[in-house]
Amino acid sequence: NTMSNSKSFGKVELKKMFNQSFTIDSMNTLQNFFSKASINDVVMVFFAGHGYLDDDLSYYFPTYYTDFTDPKINSVAYKSFEKLFQGMKPIRKLMFIDACFSGEVDEETIYNSDEEDPKKDTTRSAKTIYSTFAQSTALEMSKAIFSDLRQNSGATIISSAGGTEAAFEGEKWNNGLFTHCLLQGISKTKADKNYDKKVMLSELQRFVADEVYRLSEGKQSPTYRMENTALDYELWEY
Repeated sequence: NTMSNSKSFGKVELKKMFNQSFTIDSMNTLQNFFSKASINDVVMVFFAGHGYLDDDLSYYFPTYYTDFTDPKINSVAYKSFEKLFQGMKPIRKLMFIDACFSGEVDEETIYNSDEEDPKKDTTRSAKTIYSTFAQSTALEMSKAIFSDLRQNSGATIISSAGGTEAAFEGEKWNNGLFTHCLLQGISKTKADKNYDKKVMLSELQRFVADEVYRLSEGKQSPTYRMENTALDYELWEY
């Protein structure tokens, strides 16, 4: 709804899915909805909820019907959204992920901390991190930022922390930390660092990353990669 107030867009089409309406079959509905978008349109997807990282370092979005004793059942795979973006006509595609463990995991960057046996596989290390996180705060902590421009889907992903980091939320922000910073950056125009009355994608990424780090007092260290720095576009004009 926030984007409807931006002068950057002449018309905004919305598709909302809450609780029971978001299921493993929803990708077909979204595919039909986005099939109407043309090459010059801007597509945005915002997901808020929980996240699940499995033993193979694959990421899932649990639905209302997910049983967390076996989260992969009735959950939507992150790769399903990649396929969704791949089939779209627009070049400008953006996804906000407001969920725990919402940074994409690069297996090569996950190392075992056991110095006595540095050859242990990276998957075991990730399992340990997730197990500890899940037992304590997995259903309560979400939100922050991580961004990755996916070469295979062409979509920019702005989400919480790195793939193995916990994220923060709290009453003092009235939202999760990610959502708070996102709204401050766009609708409050705080991401407009050059004061040209416009908020660009690159400005939003930098602002949210810096704000999350600042407000979490360094406990959340956002990271994002821009493989295609030429793909920058306007998100908000005021």
